[in-house]
Amino acid sequence: FTLGEFEGSLLSYTKKISESSAIRFGLGGDISYDETDRENYDDDLDQIDRLVMGKSNRVSLEIMTQWMRYSQRIENVRPYYGFGPIVTGYIQSGKGTEKKYFYNPDSTDMILSSMSNYSLGFGAISTLGVEWFVRNNISLIAEYGISVLFTYTKYETLRKYEETNDKNRKYINKSKDIDISPRTINFGLA
Repeated sequence: FTLGEFEGSLLSYTKKISESSAIRFGLGGDISYDETDRENYDDDLDQIDRLVMGKSNRVSLEIMTQWMRYSQRIENVRPYYGFGPIVTGYIQSGKGTEKKYFYNPDSTDMILSSMSNYSLGFGAISTLGVEWFVRNNISLIAEYGISVLFTYTKYETLRKYEETNDKNRKYINKSKDIDISPRTINFGLA
């Protein structure tokens, strides 16, 4: 058994304003770890040209506030929608090695790499959901949403060439994007 990925969790607090409206505060996060071990095949050479191995980890966080609007309860079911601001961010780092077979299969020439990147975003989130009352004060929730985010991301990679005269190379890439993306389906207990 290996822990590969713990994917997404959301903790929220909802404060009712009236029978049909509320404000919800949410805090979400995600932790992931990845190991890569693969051979890259080059069709032109008709052979494996390199072996790549690496490890990376990532931690992400999001904070949101939503104004919720509930429709009339139909038996034990109550549909709702919500919208509001969201702030997201993540930090990722990793290390890897790459062995080139192209020049000489017996070569010990290795490329060592390390990478780090981070992202920060802010924007709006919209949610559509349904609440099913199992008992009067206990309910199950299922919801789906979409977010529109302005994000700033910075990627930094350092490649170190061993046993050759090649210089170390550092690559930095910065980007600003507008991202419109669907959210995962959330299930909850209230």
